[in-house]
Amino acid sequence: MLVLEKDSDTDSRASFISNLRPNYFAEKENVLALAYQQFYIDEKISFIKIDVEGAEYEVLKGMSKAIEKYQPIITCEVLDSHSMEAFEFTQNRAIKLCQLLHSWNYNIIRLETNDVRIINFESIDFIRIVQWSPRSYMLNDYLFYPKSKKNEVINTLIKVIE
Repeated sequence: MLVLEKDSDTDSRASFISNLRPNYFAEKENVLALAYQQFYIDEKISFIKIDVEGAEYEVLKGMSKAIEKYQPIITCEVLDSHSMEAFEFTQNRAIKLCQLLHSWNYNIIRLETNDVRIINFESIDFIRIVQWSPRSYMLNDYLFYPKSKKNEVINTLIKVIE
């Protein structure tokens, strides 16, 4: 059981990570969470999309056996810091996430997006958190991929932004 902090039943900002937005949410709800690898380890996966409001590390860790086995490409939102109060906490989580990816021999690309599409990309070694702003919002999407798929991923991204 995890505690989901939220403001309403349809709150897209709701999170299991209480220090992501300290003292921000009015409601808490207990939610059942299941580990992916306990149920689907033998299901081949080639692509994963993650948008979990701060719980990226826990999701990837919970899928680690499948990720190591199938080496999927992963797209993931990693939010900037909600406030200066949460900045160090948020950066430390990003470092932990990157260390996990590097342990799997994965590369990281930061995607620059607008409301419709990817407009640019940059290969990076670590995710550097900044204080959230309307501009930083366009830089919260990432692509994680096995180093062995570098040419395929880069060539596809070049075609996408042309």
